[in-house]
Amino acid sequence: MAGGLTVSGDYAQSAQGELVLRDGPLKVTGGVRLAGDLDLATAATAPASPRRITVLDHRGRAKTTGTFTGLKEGENLQLDDTTYRISHRGGDGNDVVLTAVTGGPSPTSDRPRTAADTLASPAPRTTSTAASGLGWWPYVLSAGLLVGLAVPATRFGRGRRRRRGGRHAA
Repeated sequence: MAGGLTVSGDYAQSAQGELVLRDGPLKVTGGVRLAGDLDLATAATAPASPRRITVLDHRGRAKTTGTFTGLKEGENLQLDDTTYRISHRGGDGNDVVLTAVTGGPSPTSDRPRTAADTLASPAPRTTSTAASGLGWWPYVLSAGLLVGLAVPATRFGRGRRRRRGGRHAA
């Protein structure tokens, strides 16, 4: 993978953050603190699955601290037909690297790849959108709006003993 974004200085990703791997690894010259999600959707669309994918090229001397959500040191993740193992000590000792531990069907396989094969492979995102994105509050807001629309406004009156003649009538 060529290209990628270069950060001159420190890089800190919050728990709500998401690193999207597109054209190449994120290159950082300062300290690195990781949290949040890692989105490898575009890495999964590469024409050939590489044996090694560098996610973060930490060019500083300090070690990389933290991990992506659900991806501790040595965890496995699936991209298309290949299982990768993540290391936060890859490359020169402080890079985040994915190394293939199993490959998919060989190119000379007699069985053609079907839609079921594509559906069987898990999504390349490391966490669900509900867990890392907006969470549960949009559902609560939409339920509140539906209740407000379904119950007529007259239902919310001040009671039966309301006096006539305006606001301050005796």
